[in-house]
Amino acid sequence: HVAVVYTINNQPKIYLNGQDTQAVPVTHYSNNLSASTSNSTDRLTIGAIGPGGAGEANWWPGMMQDLRITKKAIYTSNFTPPNSLLYNPCPIQPACEDVALHIQSDTTDANTSFTDLSSNAHAITVVGDTQHSTADAHLGTTSMSFDGAGDYLQVGDTTTFKFLHDASTDYTVEGWFYIDSSIPTSNTVHRIMGHVINSSRDVAIE
Repeated sequence: HVAVVYTINNQPKIYLNGQDTQAVPVTHYSNNLSASTSNSTDRLTIGAIGPGGAGEANWWPGMMQDLRITKKAIYTSNFTPPNSLLYNPCPIQPACEDVALHIQSDTTDANTSFTDLSSNAHAITVVGDTQHSTADAHLGTTSMSFDGAGDYLQVGDTTTFKFLHDASTDYTVEGWFYIDSSIPTSNTVHRIMGHVINSSRDVAIE
């Protein structure tokens, strides 16, 4: 379980399996923006850089489960990761209006339909062979599967997730993430999520 917690005017904190990584994270967060008020050049991309910046790259080779973005700093100290899928009420409950995006996998094998469970009900575009898979399923009957070669999801428009880089609100990005070492890939960096401003500036969890 990885949780990235951002509070206004502070560096993000990253928790790995509920433990503060103390700035030496296995997964790192990069922010080259200085509270940019620019809109993104593309939609929020899950599982790659996405086509809006330096081109499609850094594809995620493996599984994801229960990805949630909340406009609130949910975790402020070490915690026990949830042992079931996050439903309302959650173990640590944000208000419904604070949940900006919530995608989980608990369906049939090879299903290619993805749903935003938040009240926003964002449309989700599936690119490549991204699908739900029973292989390495965690918590649900399936997990979201990315093959590391062109698979990703896109959500919202160029302004929907602007709060990720304009320093207007605290937020938490969390979920379960697993890299499948058996998937061949030429990438040395694998991106969980990215929101591109231009070819050199973006918010990313890698």
